[in-house]
Amino acid sequence: MCHKPNRIDRFASWLSLQSLFYRETEVMIASGPEIVVSPCRGKVARIARIEPDGRIPEKKRLGRQIWFPLSALVRQDETSSIFRGGDYVNLYLSPWDYHFLIFPMDSSVRSVFFQDGFNWPVVAWEGAILRNSKMVTLLDTGFGFPMGLVMVASWMVGGMEPRFEKGRDYSRGEVFARFRIGSTVVLLFPPGKADILCREGQKLELGAPLAKIG
Repeated sequence: MCHKPNRIDRFASWLSLQSLFYRETEVMIASGPEIVVSPCRGKVARIARIEPDGRIPEKKRLGRQIWFPLSALVRQDETSSIFRGGDYVNLYLSPWDYHFLIFPMDSSVRSVFFQDGFNWPVVAWEGAILRNSKMVTLLDTGFGFPMGLVMVASWMVGGMEPRFEKGRDYSRGEVFARFRIGSTVVLLFPPGKADILCREGQKLELGAPLAKIG
């Protein structure tokens, strides 16, 4: 006889999924204060230089270069202008990756903005990162320049939960935030401030070297 799941069964299954997505683990931090570590466990989906006018190149399609504006990712002009001519790193989290983030550098949160949008699957459409809901955070680093950290919602993402207080100093490796199944994290660096150490397609663990302050 086939057992049909009831509400209690479905609720228990939901709790199991939540514990899977919310699980945390010990973090091994790369040595060296000049190293920017990966804030999450994920695959490097894209590394690109941001043009001085704010355009960011996507991967070529049928040999044609496609661009999208930084302002479509970060709507606040005062914030997005900081990163024109800088560097863009896109990290994709699969549903089975840890869905909590750590601070990538010793820093404090200067500002945080929530941008409403959709929850379309990022893995199916690269352009979803421009349309989906986001939490845009500007970090003041101990090296005298800011960096951007953008959390992008995706399919079935129910929320992005900050675990920080604005203005408080945090060390690399401290918990930054968490979100749910299938998501993307974007890091933004001002021009000439960081040398990217990772490569596209690489799987990064939490706390692994991502960039070095130049």
